[in-house]
Amino acid sequence: MSDERLKNWPKGADGEPEEAALLENAGDFAAFGGLTCSMLRSFGIPYLTRRSAQGQIGFLYGGFSPEGVKIYVPASRLEEAKELLSAQVLEEEEAE
Repeated sequence: MSDERLKNWPKGADGEPEEAALLENAGDFAAFGGLTCSMLRSFGIPYLTRRSAQGQIGFLYGGFSPEGVKIYVPASRLEEAKELLSAQVLEEEEAE
């Protein structure tokens, strides 16, 4: 993780960054401009994104991965993030 990404990441009792937990594997275009990262940011939940094909042959022009983007949150906030996203899904379904 870069220093900038570590700034808001919670630290464990040993002072090291807390373990990251996979929240979801989103489609590449949805991950950065989409609702998931915006919601996490607005609720103050730190997150990291990783493209699994970065630097490999499958990494497409412009930096987009055919495998999508994995979104990670601190393990201690995983349940909170899941609840936040499930509440959003319910709101979207009720609006339809």
